Amino acid sequence: MGGKNPQRLEKWIKILGLGLALLVTLLTCLLIYYERTLIRDAAYVETRDQARLYKAYTEQTLGTLDQILTFMIELEQNPDLADAKRNIDAIMKQRKEISPIAINIAIADKTGIIQHRTFEGSTTSSIAEREHFKAHRDGLIDGLFVTQAIPYLNDKTKFMFLLSRKLVDKEGQFAGVVSVMVDCLDFSTTFSRQQMSQGGSMGLFHTDGGKLMVRVPYRAESIGQAPKPMVLFAQSDRREENLIDVSPIDGIERLVGQVKLDNFPVIVSVTQNYSNVMAPWRLKAMIGAILWLLMMAAIFFTVRVLTNRLKAQRLVQRQLEDTQIRAKIGGWTWEIASDRLIWNDQTYRIFGLTPGEPMWKRAFFRRIHQDDLPRLERRLKDAIECGGNYQIEYRACHENGDWLQIASQGEIVRDAQGQVVRLQGVLQDITDRFRTEQRLAELLELNQRIISASPLGIAVYRADGQCVLANLALARFAGTTIDQLQQQNFLTLASWRESGMRDAALRVLDSGIAEEMEAHAMSTFGVEVWLSCRFARFTSGDGFHLLMLAEDIGAKRKAEAELRLAASVYTNTIEGIVVTDKSGVILSVNPAFTEITGYTAEEAIGQTPRILKSEHHDEQFYVQMWKTLAETGSWQGELWNRRKNGEAFLEWQSITAITDDQGAPVRYVAVFNDVTELRMKNERIKHQAYHDALTGLPNRMLLQDRLDHAIDVARRDRTHLALLFLDLDRFKTINDSLGHDVGDLLLQAVADRLRSCIRKSDTLARLGGDEFVLVLSYFSNTAEVAHVAEKIIHELVQPLTLEGHQIHVTTSVGIALFPEDGLDAKALMKNADTAMYQAKAAGRNAFRFFDTSMNSRALERLDLETHLRSAVERLEFELYFQPKVLLATGEPAGAEALIRWRHPERGLVPPNDFIPLAEETGLIVPIGEWALREACRLTAIWTSNGLLNGHVAVNLSARQLQHLHLMETIDKALKASGADPRRIEIELTESVVMSNPGEAVAILSELRERGFSIAVDDFGTGYSSLSYLKRLPISSLKIDRSFVKDLPGDADDAAIAKAILDLSRSLGLLTVAEGIETAEQASYLAALGCQLAQGYYFAKPMPVDQFEEWLRARQKVDA
Repeated sequence: MGGKNPQRLEKWIKILGLGLALLVTLLTCLLIYYERTLIRDAAYVETRDQARLYKAYTEQTLGTLDQILTFMIELEQNPDLADAKRNIDAIMKQRKEISPIAINIAIADKTGIIQHRTFEGSTTSSIAEREHFKAHRDGLIDGLFVTQAIPYLNDKTKFMFLLSRKLVDKEGQFAGVVSVMVDCLDFSTTFSRQQMSQGGSMGLFHTDGGKLMVRVPYRAESIGQAPKPMVLFAQSDRREENLIDVSPIDGIERLVGQVKLDNFPVIVSVTQNYSNVMAPWRLKAMIGAILWLLMMAAIFFTVRVLTNRLKAQRLVQRQLEDTQIRAKIGGWTWEIASDRLIWNDQTYRIFGLTPGEPMWKRAFFRRIHQDDLPRLERRLKDAIECGGNYQIEYRACHENGDWLQIASQGEIVRDAQGQVVRLQGVLQDITDRFRTEQRLAELLELNQRIISASPLGIAVYRADGQCVLANLALARFAGTTIDQLQQQNFLTLASWRESGMRDAALRVLDSGIAEEMEAHAMSTFGVEVWLSCRFARFTSGDGFHLLMLAEDIGAKRKAEAELRLAASVYTNTIEGIVVTDKSGVILSVNPAFTEITGYTAEEAIGQTPRILKSEHHDEQFYVQMWKTLAETGSWQGELWNRRKNGEAFLEWQSITAITDDQGAPVRYVAVFNDVTELRMKNERIKHQAYHDALTGLPNRMLLQDRLDHAIDVARRDRTHLALLFLDLDRFKTINDSLGHDVGDLLLQAVADRLRSCIRKSDTLARLGGDEFVLVLSYFSNTAEVAHVAEKIIHELVQPLTLEGHQIHVTTSVGIALFPEDGLDAKALMKNADTAMYQAKAAGRNAFRFFDTSMNSRALERLDLETHLRSAVERLEFELYFQPKVLLATGEPAGAEALIRWRHPERGLVPPNDFIPLAEETGLIVPIGEWALREACRLTAIWTSNGLLNGHVAVNLSARQLQHLHLMETIDKALKASGADPRRIEIELTESVVMSNPGEAVAILSELRERGFSIAVDDFGTGYSSLSYLKRLPISSLKIDRSFVKDLPGDADDAAIAKAILDLSRSLGLLTVAEGIETAEQASYLAALGCQLAQGYYFAKPMPVDQFEEWLRARQKVDA
């Protein structure tokens, strides 16, 4: 080949490379542009078709509304429909149901006054100033009139528009207007059911001015806006139009399709987000650009390789200098002695210098990049000193300021003496190659990053199954590393064989047909993995390869399993579930719904939940429920509904709104269960917790709550409050004698009688036992409270017949007033209790108001109780003895032991002050035991020394008689003292004996068997049963002092005393008269036959030493 042929060929290669690059660039641009046109045109068609679809829907919807108007006009103007006209309101409501978006149908007369309407919430009575009315009235419109979007009068953020037609009379004159009102939001909601592209929108515009009436998604602030393209389109004669414009509503560039309705002054506009539409094109354009770059790099690299080969040929064909020119290789020589550099022309051209200019090493080194200069100097030094070859790459500055990548190599030249005199070699400008390699490396790195970052598992296998490429996602699925994956062969993997992946991969390698499958395997960590795999075959330089794309579908399968579980729960749960659309129409129910309500799915679907309405709640309840649901998206609470069989039931219901992307509700889901039985059970438990089980009255807990509330109300209203504390008199006697069953019946009867004495606003409670509390509010004065107390006492005193027994019961009532007697419940209860005890002390069957003196006495009583307990511990008691004498002779015949309390500070405390307190507190038992022991001890002494003849009487209280260890106590006293029981007389009051006659007979019989004499004290003051008295093992009766003090003057007392004496004689008993203070009383009783007596007339109670002196003095007298 001639010397110039390689140059010409090199030129043509470059021209062809450039032409190929331009061709590829042109084709790439054409393909990208063509793809852009296809996608945009397809979007135009789609938008136009959607606009036509919405146009048909809008024509149909508005046509339905116009039919309603036409029908109402026919009804108004046709005389043949006069009968139907009478029911025009019902007909209007019926017609309104035809179109759910019609919120009001109205008929106005020729003055604009509304005669009929379907929307009861409207307060407007005249439309005379409305646009549509004036248009019809003034003859501007003869047919249908559609208004612009109009804000509501009461809410400027909500909009509506009207369709109207005029009414004419028989003469054809204007007679009024019929209109239908449509809510813009409701109308937009009907469009939201239609499928719409992501980011798309739909709008209805009025042809008069192009103003927006309805938009999906709905934006109230955009209603009434008139985009300029819409205004122009509305004014034009075009029926359809496509364009691209920036929306003034949301500022997004949109692809718009606009269609005018045929029968209505409305334009349908459908838009798509232009950015979303062109997203596929941008992706393809990006891929095309990457491919273009790769092809440009390949073309450039190919051209570069070819030209380098030509340069090599030129180097063979021509001298080294020509070769260097083609390859950008320059020759150089460094004369060490002169430090001069000798370059050939190509070297000068490489650095942009004029050939022939002197060049010195120092000047050249100034062109070397500062980072590379130390390394270059070190290499040159090593070459000179060591005698080796020299080779290096470095950066040097071109004359124009660009940095060149230079590859340089050389060798040393020695003189005849072996000294290094010069270095010579070549250098090459490898800047282009270096940059190309950099770009290729960057592209490879980018591809590797894309593969590594891909969420899909990616792997490439050779036909023999060996993995040659894998990414991180696949390694993560397999639970291993990329290096380990690349060492695997899928033909030998058990997981591939067991999951069917190996068979699928082999089929694809064999047939070349791609396959997809789902595979289940275990990762290296033992984690279960579900993959969706796609296999495809491609050809590489060394044969077929297999590409596998894998997606982790574990979450998807889990979601599907959860959906199946949810469906199973929906079907099998015991809670009723109802799904409705946004209008409340039932779409679905579960079996539990049928079981609870009785309605089958077929009966319920298509209905509304109103089929379950029970009329237990007013409309305000449902209004509030829907308000909460609209504001929060959920509601829950108790609701009374009615089953299919008419039975009402209580349910706990939760309602949740399901919304679309715009937050508008599209479904409602209600979950409920029947809690009727639970409510009844809770009510029973609550009633039992706050009410007395026996009487059904409020118990102490509920009383406390009501009393606190009543006090708060009284304090707020500055009124008074009365608390009455009731305690039944001698209830224990009845309970013990007739049994607890009769006692319970008595308490129930008392509760019933108390209920009849009070108002419904008052509170009556039972504290326990025989204690009741009554709370009275709103009374004028205390006389009203006293009247209530008298009424209660009178009501309870009436005889009761229970289980064959006639029972008399009375009550003692204590009254405390708020705020006079206490400012809280505790104080009122305490003071009413104090007043009640005062009523008992006054003789029972009475009521008493609390006063401060009572409280003082209560404190004194509490103090006395404290000292009495100390007295028991310190034995501060003494026995006094009052002699008994024979009435006939006056001789001593025994004595009665009477206890006295000698207080260290108060002195001698009278028995009447502490004996009742001891009885109440139970201290009477240890006090009585001490008295019995002391009396036995003294009796033994007096008997042994002959000082006393007759018995020593010792009193037993009711508490002592009921004490379990009574006999044991008596036996110990006898044993300790050595007293003769025949010298001891046990005295019991008539009331103690008759409190439990049966038990008294048994105990007294045992005492009599031990040798004790038995006397009944205070006889005549109680309610003795003669049958029991006859059975009692008693030896004497004591006439109570109350029947003696007025003898012989009082005829009643005389008759009672005579009757007691006659009874004693008939029963063979001795009789003792108490409290004789005069000789006349003694003579009278002696004449009646009374044997024994005691009283101040004979001797007062004396301490032991005085009593002994009295006995000795009587013995001397008798002697």
